[in-house]
Amino acid sequence: SPDEKTAGAISAEVFNAYIGARIARLEERKAQELQAEMESRLRAELQRLAKLDEEQRGVLVAVRHIQEDILTLKCPRCTQAFCDFDGCFALRCSRCHCGFCGWCLADCGRDAHEHVRSCRNKPAGADVFFGSARQFESAMHSRQRARIQAYLQTLAAPTRDAVESKLRS
Repeated sequence: SPDEKTAGAISAEVFNAYIGARIARLEERKAQELQAEMESRLRAELQRLAKLDEEQRGVLVAVRHIQEDILTLKCPRCTQAFCDFDGCFALRCSRCHCGFCGWCLADCGRDAHEHVRSCRNKPAGADVFFGSARQFESAMHSRQRARIQAYLQTLAAPTRDAVESKLRS
């Protein structure tokens, strides 16, 4: 191969620099290809959105709001998404170290234990701090359901109906 001939004709140090330069060039080409593909996808998406009428755009915005801001569990302070639950309802954000409640997602400062102890969303008979994944999921589903219902009530009836239909499909 051409690389074997080149390697035999030059020092190992020069050959390694040559290979490094070839790899860098290949990576640069691949980055350019990916950039072009991303720009093409973006143009296509913008064209698709431009074809939507105002009502359709409103539905799209509402559905995205529900999916990204209501259904996605996030730190109440920095909005980093999270999905882990280790059994303690006094949660801590891995990004901003906010302490927050696993029952209601209230920002509790640095430590959520005091709030969790008496959270009004905690069901009767629940442990002071700990609970099961099923309890956590149930609390989040109840919270999400209430937030979705409240949000849907802010929408005009045709938009609300279209959003509900889109979410069910």
